[in-house]
Amino acid sequence: MKRKITAAVLVLILVLSAVTAFAESLPLFVDEENLISDSQGAELSQRLEKVSRDYECDVVIVTVSSLQGKTVTEYADDYFDYQGYGQGASGDGILLLVCMQQREYAISTKGKCINVFTDANLRYMEDRFVGYLSDGEYNDAFNEFVTLCDGFLEKAASGRPYDSGQPLSLIWIPISLVIGFVLALIITGAMKGRLKTVHMQSAADNYVRADSMQITRSSDVFLYANVSKHKRPENNSSSGGSSTHVSSSGSTHGGSHGRF
Repeated sequence: MKRKITAAVLVLILVLSAVTAFAESLPLFVDEENLISDSQGAELSQRLEKVSRDYECDVVIVTVSSLQGKTVTEYADDYFDYQGYGQGASGDGILLLVCMQQREYAISTKGKCINVFTDANLRYMEDRFVGYLSDGEYNDAFNEFVTLCDGFLEKAASGRPYDSGQPLSLIWIPISLVIGFVLALIITGAMKGRLKTVHMQSAADNYVRADSMQITRSSDVFLYANVSKHKRPENNSSSGGSSTHVSSSGSTHGGSHGRF
């Protein structure tokens, strides 16, 4: 009986080792379009491997020429799922796909990365690396993407996840009110000090010049209207402020997409 249990344990260890070895063999930078040099690609791969290892989630960059009839989001999700990316039971990872033929990009997130890379954070990232793609500075774009991923993952790992869409801390509300009140007192006090020749009048006659107002034309002007507003339906969002969808494999992904 003990031999059977020991054999089963050994088989399990071998299977897990094989799965781990397979996962580690997956390239984190796949440059089908040869957008950057071999030396730049090697350096970028090292950075991707370090970030992926440090935070236990795959950070992947892929360039392709065609989407093969799919949308850019579908292609990115399917590439992530069917190539076997993602660490842990929930398949944690983030993938940037760049398609040169359509000049489109997509970011696909899965597992814990859905909550780390919220919609607001992805917009923040796009503002910083998409410009490089548009200018053809692909190495700068990819390295900026890795740097941003490293920063957001570091904050999440330290228990301080950042979402640029988060509301302002309540402690700053009274502080802002006090500062505004003090500034208002200073400004109005300075204005009041300049009005030394002005005195209050009991009637408005002294402020009106005789015969200065003559009506030469009158017309009716429509000023007001009743407008009905309806709340726009919201996308399905996770608790971390990320819109999610289901890929063709049945997995839940977050992410974004756009053109460059």
